[in-house]
Amino acid sequence: MPTYEVYNGRYGRIYTNYITPNQETNYIHIYNYIPPEFIFHKISDEEELYLGIELEIDKGGKNDKNAKMILDFMGKQNVYCKHDGSLSDGFEIVSHPCTYEYHLTLPYEELFQKLVNLKYKSHDTNTCGLHVHINRNYFGKDKLLQDLNLSKLLYLFEKFWDNIVIIARRNSNFYASRYNINNNDTILDMYAKTKNGSNHKIIDLTHKDTYEIRIFKGTLNYNTFISTLCFVKTIILYIKNIDIYDIQSIIWEDIYNQFDNNLKQYFKERKEKYNDDINTYSSTNTLLQGCTPGYLTSWDIMPLTTATAATTATASSSLEEVATRLSDEQISDEQIIRHKINMLNRELSTCRNPRHRQQLTNEIREYNRQLRQLTRR
Repeated sequence: MPTYEVYNGRYGRIYTNYITPNQETNYIHIYNYIPPEFIFHKISDEEELYLGIELEIDKGGKNDKNAKMILDFMGKQNVYCKHDGSLSDGFEIVSHPCTYEYHLTLPYEELFQKLVNLKYKSHDTNTCGLHVHINRNYFGKDKLLQDLNLSKLLYLFEKFWDNIVIIARRNSNFYASRYNINNNDTILDMYAKTKNGSNHKIIDLTHKDTYEIRIFKGTLNYNTFISTLCFVKTIILYIKNIDIYDIQSIIWEDIYNQFDNNLKQYFKERKEKYNDDINTYSSTNTLLQGCTPGYLTSWDIMPLTTATAATTATASSSLEEVATRLSDEQISDEQIIRHKINMLNRELSTCRNPRHRQQLTNEIREYNRQLRQLTRR
């Protein structure tokens, strides 16, 4: 029988909670909502790795009725919903921490079909991601062990980037930028680069109790969703058990051989599609000729008319366009925050819903506070 544990406290959130009394009963909570308590779900006592998912859905409405349906269908003990200012007409579904085996027992496949019927999209947008939190204490009880295992994870993500983007279904982007690795970098060099990282990296290290893997594109395809979780579980188990002195000699086949048969088949199918898309775009767009897998993919490419358009963003650009055009660029925290503020202000100017206007106002206030802190440095 599934069991659960209750954890009182913040599960890796860093923002001030702006919930007001009249908002606490809403089904779509404000973007920085933190539950009063987190419920840890697992199937057996042996399981120690918890995965908390954030799945962004768009184009179907910021609709409390739809959010209520999700909670009723999935169980309020399993998920909750939050506003997300980066989405044009949707919200995000957040799970309580669950082991991979417990995620397999939840009715995601039926939920995704319901959401598709309600006109929601996730993969087929430029706005949606699938973020996976993993509990820090799985990597070790003390900070040294956690840092050593994290270094191994970051190193493998960068070393095998061409394969990671196949599974992620998108490249490094505005919301999930790479740390980047040089040919002669060691694992410790890789970890040193994370010390000045922001929460918009492929792995966000700013949470107190979790690491957040942000590179995956959103999806309402159950096989894609569960394969993504399986990949996270597999690579985390692998890096925890591999000696740090052996990590630099690992080849991709060593990781691939850890996949179960379903994940191997999924990777094979994604790789075939990836190569087909690269060939299609490189043959029809001269800007992409000569690109190698891992640099640009069809999920990141938008129509470009000049070479400068790929790296130039204006205040009038949508955040999705900015994200795409600045893919693989070194983007400062200040740039990220300014573009978020611009986008939220544009949304606020057309919003007529009082509750949503208050949510947007609170988000803008928080980002302005962060911007002031950055500019004082």
